[in-house]
Amino acid sequence: MTAAQGLTLTTVNISAPDPGALARFYGRLLGWEIRAEEPDWVVLKNPDAGATLSF
Repeated sequence: MTAAQGLTLTTVNISAPDPGALARFYGRLLGWEIRAEEPDWVVLKNPDAGATLSF
């Protein structure tokens, strides 16, 4: 028997004209925390592990 191979989703990237505002909206909606923030790039961390959201 061979080991199963698969794909693991780690990040979903969403393009936005104002990434900070969209990240704060989704952070409040989902209860996630901002992990990294720059003027044109924000990463939200899922507190239960799993994939992150990037804007």
